[in-house]
Amino acid sequence: MKAVILSAGEGTRMRPLTITKPKTMLPVAGKPIIRYNIEALRDCGVTDILLIVGYKEEMVRNYFKDGKDLGVNISYMTQKDLEGTANAIGYAKDFIEDSIIVLNGDIILDVSILSEIISNYEESKPDTLMVLKEVEDPTRFGVVEIKDDHVVNIVEKPEKDKVPSNLANTGIYIFNKDIFEKIEKTPESPRGEYEITDSLSMQIEDGKFVKGYTTEKEWLDIGKPWELIEINEKLLGEIKTNIKGKIETGVTIHGELVLEEGSIIKSGVYIEGSVYIGKNCDIGPNSYIRGNSYFGDNVHVGCRD
Repeated sequence: MKAVILSAGEGTRMRPLTITKPKTMLPVAGKPIIRYNIEALRDCGVTDILLIVGYKEEMVRNYFKDGKDLGVNISYMTQKDLEGTANAIGYAKDFIEDSIIVLNGDIILDVSILSEIISNYEESKPDTLMVLKEVEDPTRFGVVEIKDDHVVNIVEKPEKDKVPSNLANTGIYIFNKDIFEKIEKTPESPRGEYEITDSLSMQIEDGKFVKGYTTEKEWLDIGKPWELIEINEKLLGEIKTNIKGKIETGVTIHGELVLEEGSIIKSGVYIEGSVYIGKNCDIGPNSYIRGNSYFGDNVHVGCRD
């Protein structure tokens, strides 16, 4: 099985953070968001990955290159016009063999979800498998109604009094080749895009087996700047100490610390809680770093000698 990750959008809801980089390249606990997806795919045995890029695509291409450093094979296609999810997925028509798994690039998921759904797909052989998750506020998502595991209705961001279920579309799919026939016939939506949910509705109308698979596993959707902060804090709480840089004497550390190559923490610095410090950073002297802090590369804190 191959995989497609969607990474073409501008991420307008994340501005001003996305003025200088794509949403999927925003860092979370030391990695771009999309890297978590690539590593999750690799860890469950999917190594042929197509990235659909667009907005500031050079940042994605320059970071991942051909993927060999991560143990995967990455290829790229540019979505020329940002005309919706169905349009983006349509670029994979010549990439698919028998089936593909498709992920939105701005989510972070438990790797076990992928192993789980691949196994389920191979057992049940639907035309499409949609991964669903019970949520408290389904009005933020595409909401799915199922009957005996068959998807019977999909409603995009319904009003509170018209919510058919609390099952949200996670943006994780496995498709066979039929989806591309439906994408080619998908009409433009009222907001001027080609929606994959409309393509799926066409599959349902055509009698295809569109399966709703509800997972209990963790799925993190990053849609707003404050959600980026919350998820960063959560993932920083899971890091393990890894020191590649230099720590001078007289530094106090309480908690886990990742210190990347070329960075230095100078005497008198007090670090409290889990902290990630990127490459070529200069911290101190006599600085206080609170827990759940993340520093990108080339950051300087406090006075420099």
